[in-house]
Amino acid sequence: MKKLFFALFIVSFIITGFATDQSVLQRRLETNYRLLRPEGDGPFPAIMLVPGSSGFQPARVQALYGPVAEKLREVGYVVIFVDYHAAYGLPTGSLAQVSLKDIGRTIIASSAYLKSLSFVNPTKIGVLGWSLGAGGILSVLSSISDRDPKPFYGAALFYPPCEGLNAWKTNVPVLILLGEKDDVTPPTYCVKLTRKAANPSVIDVQTYRDARHGFDISDLPEVTPFPTGIFGERRTMGYNRDAAVRAHDDVKQFFKRVLGTP
Repeated sequence: MKKLFFALFIVSFIITGFATDQSVLQRRLETNYRLLRPEGDGPFPAIMLVPGSSGFQPARVQALYGPVAEKLREVGYVVIFVDYHAAYGLPTGSLAQVSLKDIGRTIIASSAYLKSLSFVNPTKIGVLGWSLGAGGILSVLSSISDRDPKPFYGAALFYPPCEGLNAWKTNVPVLILLGEKDDVTPPTYCVKLTRKAANPSVIDVQTYRDARHGFDISDLPEVTPFPTGIFGERRTMGYNRDAAVRAHDDVKQFFKRVLGTP
């Protein structure tokens, strides 16, 4: 587990002492929220987007997060970008060494913000995350029970880091999207983790053939080195159009089922 996270974050900033107070975290998030909403008065279902470790850098927004957000808005969802880089004082594009628990705090804060908006249905909030951001979602899931207020009512996760994480007990529906050839966050760990969950029936795991880490990032080549920073270690990532199309259709159908549309 330590080696995996070292590989993910070796070229990152070390974050300590930033936004430790939840109200400070909330203010930092609110000044950097990017929010899309459908036409009309609502209330609408809403989805939070939580990026991978490099955050909402312009190239990734253009190739992935922006198109995803616009498609969700078009079918009737409010969409908000959860910028944990901004919350913890990181420049966009740097790989974020932020704990999954701290990313989880930004997700909870963003959910509270959405629930305060008159045009958002507070009982129909979902979350969609990638890689490190998806790991933050798993951290939230493992910290709540069905007796707790739910920050979201459906979670879709692209290639999260599952190794060493605790299984969750809540009945929130979860969709996990994995690449068969992912050697950065290997799918085996997520499959084992879901088997330990209290209610596996609300968890759907999809593994896409020949897909690597980052398989839905369209500006990547089919195979490219993943920057581990560890001498002699080679991990890969790469775009797979077929897997990307199928995975995002699975996400669309998942949120339609668990959140509905206006």
